[in-house]
Parts: sequence; structure tokens; C-alpha cells
Amino acid sequence: MEQKQKNNELLWPAWQAMFGYEEMYMQALAWLNECDEVLLVSHMHPDGDAASATTSMSWILDQLEIPHTAINIDPLPKKFQKQYNFSNVLQASITAAPLEKFKYVIFVDCADRERTGDLTAWIDDNANILNVDHHATNKKFGTVNVVDPIAASATEVIFGLFCYLELSLEQEFAYSIYTGMLTDTEGFRYSNTTPRVLRTAATCLETGIPGHVIAEESLGQTTKAHVELLKRALQRLQFSDDGRIAFVSVTVQDMDETNGTFADLEGIVNIPRNAEDVEVGVLFKEMKAGTVKVSLRSGDSMNVSDIAGLFGGGGHKKAAGCTVNGSIEDAINIIIPEITKVLTKVPVNGG
Repeated sequence: MEQKQKNNELLWPAWQAMFGYEEMYMQALAWLNECDEVLLVSHMHPDGDAASATTSMSWILDQLEIPHTAINIDPLPKKFQKQYNFSNVLQASITAAPLEKFKYVIFVDCADRERTGDLTAWIDDNANILNVDHHATNKKFGTVNVVDPIAASATEVIFGLFCYLELSLEQEFAYSIYTGMLTDTEGFRYSNTTPRVLRTAATCLETGIPGHVIAEESLGQTTKAHVELLKRALQRLQFSDDGRIAFVSVTVQDMDETNGTFADLEGIVNIPRNAEDVEVGVLFKEMKAGTVKVSLRSGDSMNVSDIAGLFGGGGHKKAAGCTVNGSIEDAINIIIPEITKVLTKVPVNGG
């Protein structure tokens, strides 16, 4: 009770005073009071924030004694296996669909419904949806939308809900919240690292979670497949004529020969982006013959979500993605000119 009072008197007022989202969280509470059995989903190829948003929301649902099933089209990356309820998150592609579809669904870290992949066998056509996200490009597809584009991660939005609900802060919840913020700010290095992010991170660390261990496991350790894929990608490294764009590519053959997973591609796009004088980095990843996923990263020069949006994608100002039909060469010939077109109107390095 003492911890709950602390959350009520200190955490929520501080959160509310900064951004004024009480109405949004009030609607979420009403939704949670109405629902019965819930399906909890996040986007395909889950990253650190998607995994952490899933486990932290699962923790909240358990605290509220709301029965739920957590699922993803793809497996959560093993490096997040210490998180709450990790082993109980189902993989839809190898799990039999339920006899009755879910009428209440929580989407976390999804800018649109399509980001989950095909879950039509699980979700009722008229499902009541709670949409919890932080993408500026979110399509507000929920019955209730808890979307905070100022937040660095979906877990930061979930922490706001936690504060509003006046729950007691425990290590297993703090572990997931901290991990989501850590990974979506790339170790608190990106410009989305606001004072609120650091205050929330400090609050999580005060529970005794090992921040240095989480950083090593989430950002430091890597797989052999990742190293092999990085080597192959860098062998194809190219720069635009003016040197402001750098891009790499990974083929289906690369993935097969290295036994790589989508999680093994995490961070590769940052390598060309971090090269000297480069303002936009791009990874072209062949998903299958005729389909290429494009990952975009930028500095302050341009909003790459605008580029992604031209092709039905989205994301954030400095990190976005989309999918293009065609070969990798086709995707390069489509995407790079669009980026160049924008950069020609912008001073070098945003100057």
C-alpha cells in the first residue's frame, strides 16, 4: 500500500503535469474495466520495444486479474527471455487458432493493424481494440487509442498507464519498461531521450534492476548469424554520389546460409548511417523473391517517415520502414532517388 501511495502521489502527477494525457488513460481504464478475456499482440519481427511492451502489458493485465493470451506471428528474440511471462508468449505461426476469436484485443507498438501480420484467425472482425503506441504515424485504429508520439517507446506509454492505474512498482515490470526505452533510444543516445525518459528510467533503476546487465544483453551481445550477415551486408555497401546516403542489402540466400532470423538484422542499418558525412542510412532486406523490406535511419537532416509513407510504411522521424515490390535493385532505384530529392533541398548535415 505504501508503494501504491508513492506511485499515486509522485509518479502520476509528474507524468500528467508534463504532457496532460489523463483523458487518454481514463478511456483506457474504462476499456480495461469492460473487457473479459484479452488477446495481446505486437508487430511482426519484434524488436526490444515490441517484446518489452508485450511483457509489461502482460504484467499489468495480471495485476488487474484480466485473463489474456499474448501472441506474435514471430518468436520474441531470446535475448529478452528474462522478461516477465516471456515463455508464455505464443508464436501464432506454429500455434493452433482458438475455436472462438477474441473480441477484446490490445495492440502494443503497432502504428497500424497490418503490422501484426495475419492474425485474422485470432481476432474477431468486430473486435474492441485498445491501441497503445508511440508512433507519430499511428492510424488510430483502436476503439480506444492511447498514442503518445512524444514517448520514446511503447513501454514509456505503458508506464504512463501504470502510473494512472496506481499499481505498485515491482522489479519484473520495471525490467521490461527499462528495456523498451533503452533499446528504442539505442542506449539513451537518440534525440528521443527526453527528461521524462530519463526520469522513468531512474524510477525503474531504483527498484534494483541491473541496468548494466540489461544494456549488455539488449545492445552489447550479438549472435554469430548477426556478425555473418553484417559482413555480407558491408560487402555490398554503397554511397550516393554526394556521400550523404549509404546503403547495404541482405538477400534471402544470406539469411538461409547463415541461419539468420529477422532479429539478427537488428542494428545493421545503423552501420552505414554512422559513417562519416552520411545523413541517411538504408538497409534493403529481401523478404522473398519480389518483396524487399526497407529500413531507414537519419540524422537531423530529414524525416525518413515521410519517405516510408510514400510506399505505405511509416515510423518515426529518424527511424522508419516500408516494403517495396520488386528486386533489391528495383528497391534501390526507387528509394534512393526519393531520399536524394529531399536531401537536395536540405543543407549538408542539416546545416
